[in-house]
Amino acid sequence: MQPAAAGLVPIGLAVWNGEANQRDGDKFLSAWHFLHFEHGRVDPRYVNGLLWSPRIKGDPEAGKALMRERGCAACHSYPGNPIPTEAGPGLTWAGGIHRPDYLLESIKNPSTVIVPGKTFSTVTNGTRVSVMPAIKIPERELFHVVEYLRTLR
Repeated sequence: MQPAAAGLVPIGLAVWNGEANQRDGDKFLSAWHFLHFEHGRVDPRYVNGLLWSPRIKGDPEAGKALMRERGCAACHSYPGNPIPTEAGPGLTWAGGIHRPDYLLESIKNPSTVIVPGKTFSTVTNGTRVSVMPAIKIPERELFHVVEYLRTLR
């Protein structure tokens, strides 16, 4: 990769606290930021790929309610969760850290990305899988939940 030629480069920071025994996936993450190089050429296709234009317009308030109704509050911590927990990954900053398409895929197919070093997965038949069950909910509800998660920054 040639950042200066690319024109626009995403960066994020990961910080581990060794005193707290943080290792592998146990870390603090920054939100994504973009470095713009003055003389670089920004590819419009790349920028379009970053845009979130879902087929269904989600409602963040409906998504927040669905998080409780569908049992997400039992495992994930997030603002307003009536049952603070650490059984699953914290979602407090999900909208600033993860792209919407990643959030959508993580709900539909939780085993697609397994964070190393975390206790959010197990080995089944020799394959590492998420302990989060695949959530079978209507597509419209998925987009509501993603829109709510996008507000968490």
